[in-house]
Amino acid sequence: MDKQHREKSKIMFIVTSLSSKGGAERVMVSLANWIVKNDIGYEPIFLIFDRKKSAYQIDNGVRVIRPTSDYSKNRITALWQRIRFCKKMVRAEKPNYIVSFFVKTTFYAKLASKGNSIIIGSERANPNTKSKLEKIMDVLAFKMCDGFIFQTSGVKKIFKDAKNKSTVIPNPINEKTLSVDDLAKERRIIAVGRLTGQKGFDVLIDAFKKVSEKNPDYELTIFGEGEDREKLLKQIHDLGLDKRAKLMGRSDSIADEMSKSKIFVLSSRYEGMPNVLIEAMASGVACVSTDCDYGPSDLIENGVNGILVDVDNVDQMADAINELISDDEKRKILEKNAYKINEKLSPDVIYRKYLDYIVGKHIK
Repeated sequence: MDKQHREKSKIMFIVTSLSSKGGAERVMVSLANWIVKNDIGYEPIFLIFDRKKSAYQIDNGVRVIRPTSDYSKNRITALWQRIRFCKKMVRAEKPNYIVSFFVKTTFYAKLASKGNSIIIGSERANPNTKSKLEKIMDVLAFKMCDGFIFQTSGVKKIFKDAKNKSTVIPNPINEKTLSVDDLAKERRIIAVGRLTGQKGFDVLIDAFKKVSEKNPDYELTIFGEGEDREKLLKQIHDLGLDKRAKLMGRSDSIADEMSKSKIFVLSSRYEGMPNVLIEAMASGVACVSTDCDYGPSDLIENGVNGILVDVDNVDQMADAINELISDDEKRKILEKNAYKINEKLSPDVIYRKYLDYIVGKHIK
């Protein structure tokens, strides 16, 4: 190991795989890349349990450690091999800090470090959607960590003793998107997400029916795919909205689609942290969101940078959308205030908070 690596404190990120795109994986890779880019005295290392290609671009300055061969197809044998691999690498590298955003890897980290590394864990999902066993595992993982990062204040309240060894850090914006001139915005309402019951698109479509009666020149575009596609298409047809409400499928340019829309709606029944709402606000779109568990109330101050409505309330949602259509001045104020999230949740701001917390500010 060269002199530069010997002088730097090591931060090891433990993850089973980076082969698929997920929010937690994106944050870990982006944080590691940010540490390298800013050259601030820490060496990021990824300990990955499989040999598959990463779905995210990892900076060349981030060391990546993988197993040299595939694991056994026998699940018990494979589990033992992962434990041995993790123990061997952690003891060889002697990281000052271990970061684990997943319950499973938190157990690996605890077994491997034997108290010689500070372990930072995280809750990235809505605990209320988990099974009883998963909730027990979450609590055990939380107790194993020296520090813990939550995405929302609501989830933090669920965990006992969280106040003494945790913090709340939301995800950063993916990339800054310039808000387009209002004259270039199309008369449409945009929504984004998987076509499932969780996202509440059935409620949004019912609300849009009411909106279209007063504003027939507006259209609704929903981006995403999922098992409820045919069900939602039937709902659209039964309400006579075929020409004005469209299921657009997936898109690789959602930020651009958002910036060209007058209004964004998050109709979810529950969330972990709604990254799509962050992206909409960062795109300078006036946002209407359900006040669901968890996340929207952490991002939106009702009436200031967006509008919050009750979950499953068709009338409230329709009224909020109609208000923004009829009151251009209010809509523009919400757009301007929503756009300020670019500064609040910029990668530099958020990753600095992550680093400060990881390297010791969690210690009271």
